[in-house]
Amino acid sequence: MQSHFNGEFARNDAGRLELTYDPFYQGRQVNYAAFVEALVESGFEGYMNWEFCHPTPPDEQGQRQRIDYVHRQTELALEFMQTLRADAQQKAAGAGKEAQTRA
Repeated sequence: MQSHFNGEFARNDAGRLELTYDPFYQGRQVNYAAFVEALVESGFEGYMNWEFCHPTPPDEQGQRQRIDYVHRQTELALEFMQTLRADAQQKAAGAGKEAQTRA
């Protein structure tokens, strides 16, 4: 099984990666954290596919960004999803311990 995500990413002031642009949702952002939490809770063990499937934004001179921009976004997308998955797994583990404590 596999799933798909897209968008562009940047670090916030705290150093955490954030989704900054998602070309398909016209200003709205997908809540990928909740999506990944649901995948982890359901036992999903498949792959996540990310693609840069839109024109690159212009640089300071108004020219489209080059392939190095896409490569950097690919690295950020991988880190973004790895962080969300780790957070979701930690949350699921905490919920499991909480349930055991109540039982």
